[in-house]
Amino acid sequence: MFGRVVLNVRVNFIPVALLNSANDCRDDCRSVLIASIVSGFSGAKSITARYIPTTSYIFSIEIDFGREPIGQFSIEIGINQSLRTQYFNGIDISSKTKIDISPAFLSMVGSKGNG
Repeated sequence: MFGRVVLNVRVNFIPVALLNSANDCRDDCRSVLIASIVSGFSGAKSITARYIPTTSYIFSIEIDFGREPIGQFSIEIGINQSLRTQYFNGIDISSKTKIDISPAFLSMVGSKGNG
């Protein structure tokens, strides 16, 4: 589990038709969000966004670098534009959110030696 950063991101709106789609929302809706590293530490082996079905529009984004230490980086997250005409007709989904991440300030779950 080392060498990974996991972010939980709430999306303001996802159409129910998309969430219920057997094609576009298969595999935990992995094709709904697009995330990419735009600056800083790079070299992620994979970036996977999965919908958490027991929540209201929350996705878990896992960035796997496969190694440590991980330096500061910025990630940009947006809705997959290929879904625009079918599910977001009349809604502007072109904006993206940029998140600056400093792994040195993140706490490690299950770390030892805290007192």
